[in-house]
Amino acid sequence: PAVRTHAMHVLSETRDWGGAHRERALAGLRDPNGFVQRAAADALAQHPAVEHVRPLLDLRNHVPPDDPQLLHGVRIALRNQLQPEGNLARLPINEWNETDQKAIADVALGVTSPEVGAFLVDHVEKFVNASGDRDLAARYLRHAARYLPEARMDALAALVTGRFADDIDFQLALYKSVQEGLSQRRGAAPTSCRVMDGFINDIAGLLRDQPASDAVARVA
Repeated sequence: PAVRTHAMHVLSETRDWGGAHRERALAGLRDPNGFVQRAAADALAQHPAVEHVRPLLDLRNHVPPDDPQLLHGVRIALRNQLQPEGNLARLPINEWNETDQKAIADVALGVTSPEVGAFLVDHVEKFVNASGDRDLAARYLRHAARYLPEARMDALAALVTGRFADDIDFQLALYKSVQEGLSQRRGAAPTSCRVMDGFINDIAGLLRDQPASDAVARVA
């Protein structure tokens, strides 16, 4: 294992990769030794490409529960594959199962490419409900608001007020998260503000329909 691990370290430090380099690193992911797998994941992390995502997901799905370092290394490698602009959009994510899609969402919080916002909005719409992990949904939508293109802002507002229409408390929590994300955008355009103004007006209308005591408790 020591020789194979060293070979992966050499690949990690090799600047210009060819097909042979990639094949060796991908073979390292399939090695039965965890140290070799970790070094192979690190090598792929230094050389992001769309073609690496599927093999990394396959390894992630088989990481032993007693090897958190390997899991950490695979997550970093996956995140790095998604960072170059256009990579996330090129993945056939909708063809993958829920476990794989959730693995992509798990690392998407560390991605700052333009398409990550749209992916997270779609992910929350498909897999998150009000009885699920609310904190995670809030984190996803906060990150989405930072990077979502202006053309998709309406989809974000519609998701919160439509998908979770029966849970005003959750809508308010998500609104606060989205507002935080918008405040972190670089040069946020007025359109974002107008969309979110309409968003909070919708929630305010719902609150007006609630008993006074409930409405006060929610906004306190």
